[in-house]
Amino acid sequence: MEDMGNDAAVSGAPPTTTDAVLAELDRAWAELEDTINRLDAAALTGPTDAAGWTAKDHLAHLAAWERSLIALLAGEDRAAALGVDPALYARGDIDAINAALRTQHAVRPLAEVLGDLRETHERTRATVAALSAGDLALPYAHYQPRERPDETAAVVHWVAGDTYEHYREHRGWIMAIVARQPTADGARAAR
Repeated sequence: MEDMGNDAAVSGAPPTTTDAVLAELDRAWAELEDTINRLDAAALTGPTDAAGWTAKDHLAHLAAWERSLIALLAGEDRAAALGVDPALYARGDIDAINAALRTQHAVRPLAEVLGDLRETHERTRATVAALSAGDLALPYAHYQPRERPDETAAVVHWVAGDTYEHYREHRGWIMAIVARQPTADGARAAR
């Protein structure tokens, strides 16, 4: 599963004000929450996508990358925030990092994953809300000078990639997983 949105400046022109970023973040979060709330535990933990990920795996993944964003903005170690080996993180192999995250969180109970996701989201939102437009325009290297001293793209790209763009990307994958799930009468679920 390629998932570059969470660690690369991928959006063409993200919002430039904190209020506009928060509006996008809140809209995408509400869409994700609506999807989660329409699914039962079996739908969140049972069916998998082609890569073997459950909806729960996708939700744990979102929380992990939000923790990484919080660390990024605090100038802290992103590998530690993700809970992955620093050498793995330094290689920049997003697929390998994501596989390690999936393995790390696969055994966690659904309720724990959902609680962590929601708590981490609230912390992420508060962290973003405390930023000014000027803070969002600062380069990644300002926040992570040891990790990427030459990265000049504005950090708002990572904020977008680890929040609203990421929620929408994984919401789509979650919806695809549950759309393939058979219902009690053997038909495919329409969600």
